[in-house]
Amino acid sequence: LSQVHENIELVICDNNSSDNTVEICQSFASKDPRITIVQNQSDIGVQNNFVKTLSLSNGDFFMFAADDDYWDENFISVLLQSLHDNPQFGVAMCSIARIKENGEQLPPITFKKYDNPNSMSSLKQSLSTFSNKKYNIFIYGLFRMNLIKKNIRFFFPTISPDRWFISFFALTSRI
Repeated sequence: LSQVHENIELVICDNNSSDNTVEICQSFASKDPRITIVQNQSDIGVQNNFVKTLSLSNGDFFMFAADDDYWDENFISVLLQSLHDNPQFGVAMCSIARIKENGEQLPPITFKKYDNPNSMSSLKQSLSTFSNKKYNIFIYGLFRMNLIKKNIRFFFPTISPDRWFISFFALTSRI
């Protein structure tokens, strides 16, 4: 909510949590009209919850958020500018700093030189999502809404659904 780019909609699709998540989210929603909260009556699974969240969202761009992510205040504005500057791309993502709960810093996830998907063909991007590189984090990038809605059918329950989804997405759009 502290993003420099303030024109956002935050859709929280609670997947039948058993703790006080909903109450915490409602306290934020009562202060910020950009927040919408939907509660599932039962656990519908990660993939179905992702798809449901997408279906409840509006706008020209979309991004998923994990419960343990911290976004720099410029995260959305930088990714959005990248997509505006590069209309041939369907998703934008950046390097990731990794910090354990105890504050210990892990090596960042970066995409440089040969690992940079910008220098790859769509086929190589697609195949690379199954390598040991963390291209699956692109699931948390900023997507063009029309393209993610077109490709969400490839986010199906399987092992590593994020890798499969990004692999299929790379075949239809640059990442």
